[in-house]
Amino acid sequence: MKRRALLAASLSAIVLASCTRPFAAVDPGLLRSRPLERRLGPSISIEVDPRVELLSGVLLNSSWTRGHANRGGPASGYVGELKALLGPERAGGAIRNVEALGRIGFDYDAPPALVLSTTEGLAMELPEGGYSAYLRKRGLGSANLGNLVSSLRAAAAASSFDGFWASHRPYYDGLLDRASAGLEADRVVEWLLSYYGAKGQYRFHYVLAPALFPGGGYGITIDREEGGTRVRHVYQVVRDAEEAAPAGLAALALHEFGHSFVNPAIGDKVPAAARQGLEAIFAPVRRQMREQAYPNVGIFLNELVLRACTIRGQVLLGFLDEAGADAALAGEEANGFYPIRAVYSLLADYEAARAAGPGQGGTADQGGAAGAASGSPAYPDFASFGPVLLQRLSAQARELAAAAPRSPEPVMEFATGFEALAAAPGPAFALECGATNSGKGGLGKVFLDSRSPFEGKACLCLSGNADTTVWRCVKLPLAVKAGKVSISWAVRGKDIRQEGAQFDNAFVGLILTDREGRRRFQVRSYSGSFDWTRDSLDLELDPRSTASAEFCVFLSESGELGLDDLRIGRR
Repeated sequence: MKRRALLAASLSAIVLASCTRPFAAVDPGLLRSRPLERRLGPSISIEVDPRVELLSGVLLNSSWTRGHANRGGPASGYVGELKALLGPERAGGAIRNVEALGRIGFDYDAPPALVLSTTEGLAMELPEGGYSAYLRKRGLGSANLGNLVSSLRAAAAASSFDGFWASHRPYYDGLLDRASAGLEADRVVEWLLSYYGAKGQYRFHYVLAPALFPGGGYGITIDREEGGTRVRHVYQVVRDAEEAAPAGLAALALHEFGHSFVNPAIGDKVPAAARQGLEAIFAPVRRQMREQAYPNVGIFLNELVLRACTIRGQVLLGFLDEAGADAALAGEEANGFYPIRAVYSLLADYEAARAAGPGQGGTADQGGAAGAASGSPAYPDFASFGPVLLQRLSAQARELAAAAPRSPEPVMEFATGFEALAAAPGPAFALECGATNSGKGGLGKVFLDSRSPFEGKACLCLSGNADTTVWRCVKLPLAVKAGKVSISWAVRGKDIRQEGAQFDNAFVGLILTDREGRRRFQVRSYSGSFDWTRDSLDLELDPRSTASAEFCVFLSESGELGLDDLRIGRR
């Protein structure tokens, strides 16, 4: 039996390891394009890269982008042209290889990290020393990585991508000019190197990726030998970058560049003695984190600590005041990073110990005693503080986990007037961050209002104003079972209107996600002022095509949206 199990495991590994196919070599003369860049400082640049654009075009034709694009509007002309250029007739092999690797978890940051690790621009030559251990692990070996790169080269040649790249030079120049104007990249990089105590040679790259979705960023680190010196290249790949603004790029860089410093100190170095407590902290949000692609405790801790450091950096650089920091922390709590205030407080110990000088800050468990003996700082860098932070966080596990949000469970049917929620747990509503915009850092309010409900003693209200930066939505997952779902509610509006950079959202209804990850909104939208009125939705659910269904109440503009007498039933 044991031998058969080992044989089955070996055969499974062989099947996975050979999930892609190679392509013939391409004449390098057909792959001449190089990155376009603007230098922002001695070791900082902002770029558009042909390797990333080629990959983006292939991904646009894959199920990955169909499932994760989540765009707020129609695709731009450039995105449409790139998708048409690299369709199945010219890039079919690359699309198949991307799909195959995606099925084994080679997704999110891994494909961009792979192409950026190659050399010689669009020719994408194998890097000296081969692909990194991280990429080999994600792709189940170098063979799969090489096969994907060879298929991308073949797609570039078949589509005459060099010509496409050259003809769109004015578009790329426009992106670079708009994003770099007034970008305080040097301040951000100087703070990163100082705060984390970085040593050695670094180069920082903002890479604008206008056709890579969904929006946001990827932080990628690649080490290279250059003239006998090891240089760490830190990339921030800015996705959906057509409207990238300097202010947003500066804040995003604190997060994406920060991965290079936080990940090696946190997720890669979890102390054995702290693991049980850290797992207990992770357990209440395990499902929510898995849905955000943070599936294990190490990755969760990376994101938790990095998000706290990012908010701290925004405060120290003057991007946020204390009220804005409080709103940002609340937004992260709503996203499931509920222990973030505990981490944020621990960062004060790190800063105080470093500011105190050699041997002055920290107790023995912090490394302070060793510092005093050697005359060195208690924490010469963030890597030396990482294990201490994790041990202290683990020591708070019982207290933190007890205050963790409940994981929402699907419901079948119910009726609520919301007054019961003020005294005892009711249906398992989840509070999530729905949107952020530029502003003074205010947090949108979600509260139970007993002043003038539709009926009973309380109603649910969401409100915000021109100063609000973080907007939260109220969600309730529904079990996806075949049949009709009938939803009705009472709704009231008070001066609902869009101001400044706000997103025009004030709605109640369902968010449906299909089996390929595409979202569809079945909602009723509202604006202005109106007294209590009833509204409803009726629809059929089919579990063969629908993966999840969530009832949602959301406001991301000024005013107040009230909800009462919610009834969900099935027939």
